[in-house]
Amino acid sequence: MSHFFKITLFALLFKSISLFPNYLVTNFGGNSVSIVDPATQTIIGTVNDTLGPFSGPFVVTITPDGTTAFVANRNNNTMSVIDIATDSVTGIVDDTLAPFDNPSMAIYSLDGTTAFITNEGNNVVAVMNVATRTITGTVNDASGPFSNPNALSITPDGTTIFVGNDNDTVSIVNVSTQSVTGLVNDALGPFDQPILAAITPDGTTAFVTNQDNNTVSVMNVTTQAVTGLVNSALGPFDEPQIAAITPDGATAFVSNINNNTVSIIDVATQATTGLVNDALGPFSGPAGIAITSDGTTAFVANSGGSSVSIIDVATQAVTGVISDPFSTLAGPFWVAVSSSPSSPNADFSVSGKTGKDNFLTESNVFVKLSWNSSAGGTFRIYRDSTLVGTVQGQGALKFTDNNLKSKKTYTYRVIALSSGGSPISEGVLVIKSR
Repeated sequence: MSHFFKITLFALLFKSISLFPNYLVTNFGGNSVSIVDPATQTIIGTVNDTLGPFSGPFVVTITPDGTTAFVANRNNNTMSVIDIATDSVTGIVDDTLAPFDNPSMAIYSLDGTTAFITNEGNNVVAVMNVATRTITGTVNDASGPFSNPNALSITPDGTTIFVGNDNDTVSIVNVSTQSVTGLVNDALGPFDQPILAAITPDGTTAFVTNQDNNTVSVMNVTTQAVTGLVNSALGPFDEPQIAAITPDGATAFVSNINNNTVSIIDVATQATTGLVNDALGPFSGPAGIAITSDGTTAFVANSGGSSVSIIDVATQAVTGVISDPFSTLAGPFWVAVSSSPSSPNADFSVSGKTGKDNFLTESNVFVKLSWNSSAGGTFRIYRDSTLVGTVQGQGALKFTDNNLKSKKTYTYRVIALSSGGSPISEGVLVIKSR
């Protein structure tokens, strides 16, 4: 099977929320990027690429600050830079230090300063300085060599990246050290050309699509081990590509490029419940799937034709296709949707105090965290790398972490989420318990 259809959906980690109002669709067959008005679900034109022509545009991703998008051009080994405000290409990424070779996609660190870009042609994951748009080096993969790496996904806490490889492995990348720490243990559900690891919003579980054996592996993100396979009796997979998970973490949609279907997975039971009803807009080589931040709508790029299907998430049925009055769609491959601008949009300070409660023969060592949010939202609290709680609200917010070890230093990260469940800002506190 050609690698043309390999693609991933990943969790973008935001430090400040994107205000980009439009959606973008890459047209692999037409060497263009279409612009979609989300309000009318209509294409209003294409990105001006005079200063960096598209050639086999594969995946487009938007930077955390919402000002820039990067497009991987597989046919001419470049990455185009799009200015979001003008919908125009301003140039290409400087890859002198590590030249691109069949690039696939870019994802970003939590603080938005660094991007990781897969290159399927030379087995390299390049590291880019987002501000300067320059490649600064490559990921050290001595502990788990890449093999035609294509898909990347990043954990909600921003610490780990998973990379699918053509040699039936998934590499584990430490974001801070920019190095591979090993390979996912897949003893209970062997990979077979894994495409991506789509991670649930709570960061506990990932679904890994296996293109060559028509399965979806279930992975425990914490242990980095496969725990089994999705039961697909009610919606058999056929060269599965994308597993896009709804913001509430309840449902995953999987595109099956070979039989023109989209399977529905119940995340809780890890089983398919059927196929999306596509009577009003039949799929044709479904590839990229994107779900809106409010969780109401999903879009499926039909790479085998010239349309993007619209799915009503509640009814799990296609309601039609994106209107294309200018006939811009040609082998559409990837859909990038904007995030909601209604969530907290700036990094914030977290303060804390530690204490001890004594109860007869027992004691409780605790840390009390506090922070302020000008906008209502959901916040995840991590102690070191462990998710310890979730807080919702606005204004002065608090969280108490109990049953800690005495005189130990802990690092707390309070991560604000967009309405779609993507991290958009964070506060960090290092504190030593009593």
